[in-house]
Amino acid sequence: MKHLLKITFLFLTLIMYNCENEIIETNPYEDIQQIQNKFSLKDFEKSFIKENLEVNWNDFIKNDNMKNSTFMYEFNTSLKTKSRLENEKEALDYKYKVLAFKDVDKNWSIELIKFLTKNAKTLSNVSSFSPTSFSGTLYHYDLNGKPLKIKAMKTES
Repeated sequence: MKHLLKITFLFLTLIMYNCENEIIETNPYEDIQQIQNKFSLKDFEKSFIKENLEVNWNDFIKNDNMKNSTFMYEFNTSLKTKSRLENEKEALDYKYKVLAFKDVDKNWSIELIKFLTKNAKTLSNVSSFSPTSFSGTLYHYDLNGKPLKIKAMKTES
């Protein structure tokens, strides 16, 4: 009888464990379509961004956090004009990315991130998911152009 009780307990424990660790599969193409439908810069404050930013919807990184069932996409962008600010003393390079978060309630939040740096080489592979090789400033904006967060980063030398 004790043996049967142990087996039953073990079986129930396995079932409970598997239920807690259920992996939620998402289809990236459905997600991207939802993000594209929600994304709009028509209310963005700066006309330069509205008129010059193009999102490369097929060039993205997906980050899954299974612990809290959230999903994030980071999309590369391009500008129709140069992405450099310069004067006689110094030059700054920048790059924009679109960041989309899917929360546990399956709602999307979308931000525009600006990476600003003195070292243009670090922009080629920069990502908000792992900005370890980036020295500069990250600006997070909502889709109206309102600043959400500013973060200074410096690579350890």
